[in-house]
Amino acid sequence: MSYIVAAKTVLPEIKYTQNQLSDFFCIIWPDKKTDIAKFSKSVLVDNRATCITLDEVSKLTTFAGRNKLWQEKSVELASNSILKTFENTGLTPQDIDLFITTSVTGFSIPSLDTVLMNKLEFNKNTKRMPL
Repeated sequence: MSYIVAAKTVLPEIKYTQNQLSDFFCIIWPDKKTDIAKFSKSVLVDNRATCITLDEVSKLTTFAGRNKLWQEKSVELASNSILKTFENTGLTPQDIDLFITTSVTGFSIPSLDTVLMNKLEFNKNTKRMPL
């Protein structure tokens, strides 16, 4: 029988208000100011966390560069999240039967779940479900 033993939230350390992000995106896409303002109001989010500063974001000029950075940061953040989830449970990655991952930000080959399973030494029989 499957069950959830623990859940933790792990966010990147850099934080911006929704207004700061909207202002930043209006500089990048000045022709989209109306859409950005509409989106910012409708999401009902006050703050967001990021892995890099807005200055660093503005220096990412290619898809390949953005995705490479995503691959590095996603493994770091996901590893921290997994390890925090195991705290105080008495469990290790060896105890996991099914490992489900999802991301809407970037992609990786090999997939993020594969990289994490090797890095954190999951059981070789753990089933993967990347969504």
